[in-house]
Amino acid sequence: MRKRKNYKLSSAMLLLVIPIVATIVSWSIYKKINTLDSVPTFANKNSYKIEALTVYSIQVGALTDKNQTSIVVKDLEENRIPNYIVTKGNLNKINSYMFLDKEQTRSLLEDVRGNYSDAFLVTSQIPAINLSYSKEHSYLRDVGKKIDLILENMKKESNFWYSYREGNLETEEYLKIIEERKNILDEMKQYTMNIDKEETKEFNANLLVFINNVREKIDTIDGNMQKQDMFSCEKIYIDSIFEYLKFVESLRKRS
Repeated sequence: MRKRKNYKLSSAMLLLVIPIVATIVSWSIYKKINTLDSVPTFANKNSYKIEALTVYSIQVGALTDKNQTSIVVKDLEENRIPNYIVTKGNLNKINSYMFLDKEQTRSLLEDVRGNYSDAFLVTSQIPAINLSYSKEHSYLRDVGKKIDLILENMKKESNFWYSYREGNLETEEYLKIIEERKNILDEMKQYTMNIDKEETKEFNANLLVFINNVREKIDTIDGNMQKQDMFSCEKIYIDSIFEYLKFVESLRKRS
């Protein structure tokens, strides 16, 4: 990462316009997700638990000023550092990177602090899901297993991006991970097409939104690879994790 001006960021400024280049996450979703222990689905004796997903990033500042925010986001983008903004009222927290391993994220902290002196490690958790089901809804167990496979796949991709940041430029492993995710999503979609129970209609609809949104993002990867635009591919990885967060939040709303 090239050296640039050291920013000590104030947390009392007002952001008027949020740049398009950053991913924006509503705090109302982000905060609620992080305060839940587990999201229930259906009240029945059999259950399948999908474990919580812990996510790590580096916060470089909490801003409310339009110009300062634009400068920081532009700087991160120019240095090919993925970033996203979590909004809380008028306060916008600018985060860089996203990994599913704490030590990998921590290893990048000092480098980030060289340019953003107030940067610190942020730990967030997307809660566990309890898929409770009766014999009639036993297919939910299979859906749960597929979701577990998606989360394992995301962990593989997280490891790839850390390795990529460390200088491993081989993309063959990345394409393998993405192909695996495509297959899992396609299998999950088959389940949604076969679910016609009224009790699981809403769950099914929310699951389908998650599948389609992630699949749509994956479909843009080939174009990025042809342009050798790995930075955009890394952003898709982060967006996919936020798609999962939104899916879990949809379960919270119905519980």
